[in-house]
Amino acid sequence: WYVPLLKTKKGGPWWCVPDPEPGVNQCEAILRFLPGDAPEQFTAEEMAAIPTPTITPTPAATNTPAPTATPRAIEGQTAEEVILNAGCGACHAIGSLGEAHKVGPDLSAIGITAGDRVPDLTAAEYLRQSILEPNAFIAPDCPNGPCIPNIMPRDYGTRLLPEQVDLIVAYLLTQEGAAESLPVIGADTDATVLPKAVPAKQAVPQSGYTPSVTALSVQLLLLLMVFVLTLFMLVKRPSS
Repeated sequence: WYVPLLKTKKGGPWWCVPDPEPGVNQCEAILRFLPGDAPEQFTAEEMAAIPTPTITPTPAATNTPAPTATPRAIEGQTAEEVILNAGCGACHAIGSLGEAHKVGPDLSAIGITAGDRVPDLTAAEYLRQSILEPNAFIAPDCPNGPCIPNIMPRDYGTRLLPEQVDLIVAYLLTQEGAAESLPVIGADTDATVLPKAVPAKQAVPQSGYTPSVTALSVQLLLLLMVFVLTLFMLVKRPSS
């Protein structure tokens, strides 16, 4: 607190004393009170005329769907070009196109068997359905066993032109070769049983040891040499 008459002020635990020099210092403060006008009083009519604030609702955020990828068109003017550009040869053997022992069935003889796959469908109708709707009918045999769905791409209807589909169907109808018969990987096959190795005969230890004639001769020769040497030493010894 501050006492203007004594020009002293208490702040915290210490006391200030009047400063002998005039001027403003840390122990002198000026407290000024500026009177203001009386607050404005509103009448009931004025209060009613004041508009009530309203809350503007924030529009809910709308989820923008992610853009879908545009299917890439498959190029090609001939059946061979379309088949290779579409990647058919990566899974199928189609005559001279593609390779066998892949994921999909061998189509080298599809021109013969296509008409017997689905009742009430011609060979051309079946082949067209197999290209545009690959899961409509699943071929029975594949190189690795029974064929399974969702392996063949299902977007050829948007990537191929109708004329290109006609080219592929016409080309497949000409495939009347013999499809290669492939064994199922992992299937039980008759393996040739190799004979077991016959172990060599082990030497059977004999109950008694019979020295050979050569060993006896060597022993007798050694005894004879010892006898002769002993006799020679006795003869050469000087008589005492």
